[in-house]
Amino acid sequence: MSVHACTCSALTSAFLLREINHKTEEAAGAWASRHPLLIQMPFLKFGMGCLSYLTSVILMTYENLRHRPGAQWISVVIGLMSTSTVVATAIALALDKPETPTPLGSPLSISNEASAPANAIAGPSEGNGMEMIDTQM
Repeated sequence: MSVHACTCSALTSAFLLREINHKTEEAAGAWASRHPLLIQMPFLKFGMGCLSYLTSVILMTYENLRHRPGAQWISVVIGLMSTSTVVATAIALALDKPETPTPLGSPLSISNEASAPANAIAGPSEGNGMEMIDTQM
């Protein structure tokens, strides 16, 4: 079931990508607003596949370690803890709504500067004590 759900997720994503790529930006946004569930379907299928995979791993481990009850329960607890972090992350992301939603199709702010990664972490080099020093003579 896990492989089936993740494969369906990938196929659905491919079909949606093809459909949206054949439209203008305005038409793609209008189409997406008319099909919100269809747009969410690949992620929902992927989530179902991941949860079924994690659940099957826990159950198979429980069955395979039936003659070692200590290891069996330690593995089940660790598996449940790991699965709960995935579920908690998904819930936290679902509940975290942006204050001002970004309209579908709006351009992202992307910098072409070579120093963009450093600036994103430390801020621009002016006045932050992280000036670049030319070491070549």
